[in-house]
Amino acid sequence: MPIYRGDGGSPGSTTETTLNAVTEKANEAAVSATNAANSADAAAASATTATTKATAAAASATTASNAVTQTTADANSASTSASNASTSASNALSSANSASSSATSASNSATAAAASETAAAASETAAAASETAAANSASVASLNATSAASSASSAATSATNASTAQTAAEAAQAAAEAAQAAIDAFYLGPLSSNPTVDGNGDPVTAGDWYFNTTDNTTRIYDGSSWNTVSPDLVGDTTPQLGGTLDANGNTIDMGTNTITDTKVGQWDTAYGWGDHSSAGYLTSYTETDTLDDVTGRGATTTNSVTVGSITVTKNAVAGTNTNATTTGSTTLDFSTYQNFVLTLTGNVTLDNPTTETVGQSGFIVFIQDATGGRTVSLGTDYETAGAAGLTLSTAASTTDVVPYIVVASGRILLGTPQLAFA
Repeated sequence: MPIYRGDGGSPGSTTETTLNAVTEKANEAAVSATNAANSADAAAASATTATTKATAAAASATTASNAVTQTTADANSASTSASNASTSASNALSSANSASSSATSASNSATAAAASETAAAASETAAAASETAAANSASVASLNATSAASSASSAATSATNASTAQTAAEAAQAAAEAAQAAIDAFYLGPLSSNPTVDGNGDPVTAGDWYFNTTDNTTRIYDGSSWNTVSPDLVGDTTPQLGGTLDANGNTIDMGTNTITDTKVGQWDTAYGWGDHSSAGYLTSYTETDTLDDVTGRGATTTNSVTVGSITVTKNAVAGTNTNATTTGSTTLDFSTYQNFVLTLTGNVTLDNPTTETVGQSGFIVFIQDATGGRTVSLGTDYETAGAAGLTLSTAASTTDVVPYIVVASGRILLGTPQLAFA
């Protein structure tokens, strides 16, 4: 059978040569197909690996699902490319009679398979990235779980604290209610009349009290009846005692005078004497006695007598102090004595007195003892004419007289001594 040699084929070529060329091309096409099939198998394996990794990434975290879905899509695309390569290989085998076209198709299929392998590798890389993202998402999820557990613990503590606070509040409320009940049991509040039950509805007991709004008084129950207590002790113009007033040893201050237990005893004693007006006790007095009446009842007194003016019709003798042993510091008693008779038994100093009275006058007699030569010195209250001092007789048993007059407190004027009376 004649064989088509193509346009421009050499007429001298033999059938064997042509078959060899076709066979060579067919073999090349077969090799190309085989290579394409291998590439397809590799692409399919890569796709399977990508799918496995995508599935693992999807299981690691839900947040990576979008990436896994994309990876699955890429794997499916690679699988499709592999299928296309297989189809191309089949076409190459079928096109063995058309070597050039089959070879070209095989070459194209091989190129497509290489591209599919590259895409599968990219998908694998994307799957690995997805797996890393999934791991990161799992770590974040773990941290969130830890935070949630901590929040749950805090919430539990807060709940416990709230429960404790509620228990304390309930206890405080119970105590307040008990206190209110206790108050209601003895203070009944403002009422218009005497109650028979307390604020808790129980019968009134001793010690219960309330404010009566009818007469504005406080009333206390004594166990059988209500007693009124006036809170305004100062404003009550008609206060009354309900029993004996015990001063407890204290006095009562009336403002000007003070009432004491001693005075009340004296009043009781006087009261026991009877009605003073009917018993003849004086209610008033006017002096009618004369000095003769008085001296007629008693002619002597040790008290001082002040007289505006006096006329003496009989002898008047002033008090005289006689001292037979006068020596040393001597103070004359002018309040008791008018005149002084002093026997000098040693040197004498008349000290300043404090008992003189202005206008008082009298005399001082100095008598030398049997020895004589005694001297008299004067205190500063005693003054002499020209401040000359006293010069007395020195002979034994001589008598000198010195008059005096008191002109002021601390000034006793001494007259000129009358010497050597014999």
